[in-house]
Amino acid sequence: MDVIDHFIRWAKERPDLPAIAEDRRVYSYGQLYELVGALVNQFSRVEIPVVLIACKQGAVAYASMIASALAGGFYSPVNVQSPQQKIRNIIEALRPNIVVASLEDFPLANEFDFIQVRIDSNNVPSSKASFKRHRCYHRQAYIAFTSGSTGMPKGVVIPRQGLNHYISWWRKELRVGPQDRLSQHPNIGFDLSVPDIYGALSSGACLFPFSIESDRLFPARKIARDRITLWNSVPSIVDLMETANELNSEYLSSVNIFTFCGEPLLSHQLATLFDARPDCIVYNTYGPTEATVAVSYKKITADNYQHLCNPTAALGQPIGKMRVDLLRSVEQGGEEIVISGPQLAIGYHEDPDATAKAFRPLERDGQQIRTYFTGDIATKRDDELYFFGRGDQMIKVRGYRIEIGEIQTAFERLGWQPLRLFLYQGELCALVKNRADRKFEARSVRKKLSESLDSYAIPTHIGAVDMLPLSTNDKSQLDERELFALIGER
Repeated sequence: MDVIDHFIRWAKERPDLPAIAEDRRVYSYGQLYELVGALVNQFSRVEIPVVLIACKQGAVAYASMIASALAGGFYSPVNVQSPQQKIRNIIEALRPNIVVASLEDFPLANEFDFIQVRIDSNNVPSSKASFKRHRCYHRQAYIAFTSGSTGMPKGVVIPRQGLNHYISWWRKELRVGPQDRLSQHPNIGFDLSVPDIYGALSSGACLFPFSIESDRLFPARKIARDRITLWNSVPSIVDLMETANELNSEYLSSVNIFTFCGEPLLSHQLATLFDARPDCIVYNTYGPTEATVAVSYKKITADNYQHLCNPTAALGQPIGKMRVDLLRSVEQGGEEIVISGPQLAIGYHEDPDATAKAFRPLERDGQQIRTYFTGDIATKRDDELYFFGRGDQMIKVRGYRIEIGEIQTAFERLGWQPLRLFLYQGELCALVKNRADRKFEARSVRKKLSESLDSYAIPTHIGAVDMLPLSTNDKSQLDERELFALIGER
């Protein structure tokens, strides 16, 4: 049964159940279904709707996702806080024929003549009239745009079967139902928002979007205020709550399950979380965007977490019909995680070369199986799989996957030659080459970088040096601690 059909069943059988609790309004399942119907009538004005969703997380954004499927099309969500040029690049690559956005706050929606239908997210046409759904769902569910090495975003095309397989596992494993109140912290442009949205709305649960900046900075306060029962985010949000002195039972008493994805879950994060809530359950999940959010999971408790950290938490077993293998890779310098199964992306939007490079056939049991080479290096201990690092030119910051080439290109456009980009204590850092004709000012460089890079891709610490010296033991490359010591920001 498709996730959309699950939502419709709840809307028809339990229309009074709360579906979306925004800051100023609560939408019941029946009201959300009416909003979906109004949008389907708008989307059906084009033969195959290709919907760009450029609005804050909330009822209109979620209804647009559902309506795109019922109208026989698919959608692509963007983070409206991203640099305008990045969004412009996404629009040019996607060529949507429908855009849902606050047209007053998002003037880019009016720049492109190939957009046939423009809908103001602050003023969606209301309609209680019935709507005619398309005879079948589109093969594609959504396109998620991620970082590209040249600065041009890559569109990952997610199939409906992949979305349905993942959400089916998620609903059953976590036993989500009308009794649950789910967080929706990740921005809709980040695919980690997918389990929140579809997991809740296909289960009769209520979704609580984080649309106010203060809530995003102090998430534990919203958890306590809205009595969230199921939390989903990147692990670094645990550190954010701890820094605010809000990682305690006073704020987190309502949460039964914490799920994490997007970056390694660290042992100290689990220790502080279990200190606050020794009775809660934690799910550590792993997966790239190219395999529909997550493909493996490990159920962790206060009793077993120390055994399951090495020093990051174990990645666990595959979800449903997914398969996770390790393949020795001389090129990557270790054992690379290779994924197969129904959640694999169709490929990269209009990029057959990149698709062929990442999605490759492997012979298994006498058959050719389509697989995805993740570039992630892993190790095995006591039959448990542990993330070791990236084997290519890619890093992860707060769960966002960033091509190093994208950041290098941004520096070069500003006239600064990047020498090293690296992570130190979880923060993105950069060293660039000094110039005799220009004074280096870190604050000014960061401000300029914000015109082309998302905030998470802008290095927190930037320094300039004449050259990179050898390390104390004459290694050709310094380690991260030695590199960080070279940064003297001005």
